[in-house]
Amino acid sequence: MDWTWLYVIAGAALNNLILLVWKPWTQAYAGEKGKNFARKEDLDKILAEVRAVTIVQKEIEAKVSGAVWDRQTQWNQKRDIYAGLLAAFSELELAFEKMTMIDLVTPGDQGPEYTEAERDAFTSIKDLQKALGLARVFLSPKAVSAVEVFTKTVVLGLERRQRLSAGRKNLQTARDMLIEVGAEDLDLNR
Repeated sequence: MDWTWLYVIAGAALNNLILLVWKPWTQAYAGEKGKNFARKEDLDKILAEVRAVTIVQKEIEAKVSGAVWDRQTQWNQKRDIYAGLLAAFSELELAFEKMTMIDLVTPGDQGPEYTEAERDAFTSIKDLQKALGLARVFLSPKAVSAVEVFTKTVVLGLERRQRLSAGRKNLQTARDMLIEVGAEDLDLNR
């Protein structure tokens, strides 16, 4: 007997059964593979965009941090100059005070103590002039003019006690102006 026709029918039935079971699975598998492939292509595009944004971000961060560093360095320089000017004013005020006291105790006497106080005053004026050079570079014109209030008001032709008194007054005015302008220039809240 010829069983070929049974083999053909059984093969077709088995084939249909296999296709019936495997077809949904292969469609789902192919669909997922397609989605994964599309996602991978999208992911490559997204990664390229993220890398570009990261590069731009790092450039911006470098510019901002450079600007902040410059600003901070300038602020530190200003602070140091103001500190130097105020220290010179303080030293000068002490020297004037010492000369005034010596003049009150021993009027007209220019002994070694008075000479030493004068030397201290001249050293402080020299320090003030050095700091004024830097101040002209870094500080505002208002700050420079505050210092120049004192340096331009040398009182000549007065008696020693009057000269010391006028010098101390000009010094205090200049110092007060410098403190006010410095607080504004350094943006310090008082």
